[in-house]
Amino acid sequence: SDFSLFMKFNTLLYQGKTNDCCLIIPVINEGDRLKKLLNKINILKIYEICDIFIVDGGSSDDSICINYLKLNRITGVIQMRSREGGLSAQLQSGYSSTIQYGYKYFITIDGNNKDDPSSIQLFLDKLKEGYDFVQGSRFINGGKGINTPWVRLFAIRLIHAPLLSIASGFHWTDTTQGYRGYSRELLMSNKISP
Repeated sequence: SDFSLFMKFNTLLYQGKTNDCCLIIPVINEGDRLKKLLNKINILKIYEICDIFIVDGGSSDDSICINYLKLNRITGVIQMRSREGGLSAQLQSGYSSTIQYGYKYFITIDGNNKDDPSSIQLFLDKLKEGYDFVQGSRFINGGKGINTPWVRLFAIRLIHAPLLSIASGFHWTDTTQGYRGYSRELLMSNKISP
């Protein structure tokens, strides 16, 4: 199924597929935070295991300076034509584009430099083992939340995660963490229709 028909985005850069995995980084005015994240990603040589895509939700800063992004081994830059739909629309645009380019594995990490990209290899390993969905968590051993407002922590830990755990039969610890991995099969599933 092709859900790109209703997405409103432009591809500003695409340098060709070199890996089966892509890393999708949604941004809106992340500026220096994005630069710090890209520096970490380059030090870890993530570009050797994942093609890297920036999905811009309407930045007015230098978050999508194409020359800078090319120098930092970014494979593609996708820009939303409007801010309508927020982060969900950004991610759908990123998935839609990268599915069309033939990727098998999709990992997302927020562009605000709050998540540790050293775990990307672990996400990819699990996807290659056959998992369809891998979810990061701030609330497991070794996890940590950075600047998470107490109201959000309260809602996640005492309302959202317990309710989703009861409804799904799976013990969720962090239901709103944007650090995730997906298989192509899951994103293309007619049962789920993402």
